[in-house]
Amino acid sequence: MRAGGKKFLREMIDIVLQKTNKESNNNVADDHPLMKELKTMYDLYASPDGRMTYKNFFYCFINRFISCFNFPCAKFVAVVGAIDVDKSGDIDWPEISVWAKWAIDEYNLTAENCDIDRLTHLVFVGHIFPVAFQNLYQVKVRSKKHIAQIMAQGDED
Repeated sequence: MRAGGKKFLREMIDIVLQKTNKESNNNVADDHPLMKELKTMYDLYASPDGRMTYKNFFYCFINRFISCFNFPCAKFVAVVGAIDVDKSGDIDWPEISVWAKWAIDEYNLTAENCDIDRLTHLVFVGHIFPVAFQNLYQVKVRSKKHIAQIMAQGDED
């Protein structure tokens, strides 16, 4: 399982798509001003086929929140693990837009009450990072416990 669990990520995508695809309640369309601005940002770093490499994803969205002295750092790898749900090796627009649409709907964001910086902060710092880092830190805790158990076993001999 990846950060937050693959099941959670799939459920998140399904919920957002379900909400945004309802004909009677199409809360967040692709032509929402914030979605258009986010897509413009994405397109600046994406390849001609519409995919974004991990490094470009870092420079486009993540480097304002996480600094990696030796790229890629563990925190960034955890974030990519939470976002790249199809494990394609790059970040596709739907993998980002699903989170942005959810945030826009959840917080009733408009171009009047939100800018692109606030939106990306809500998406990454507010939702993706906690899911991604939860798994990262659980692994570290398990590793320390495992090392302590090994050390304790050595003391018994």
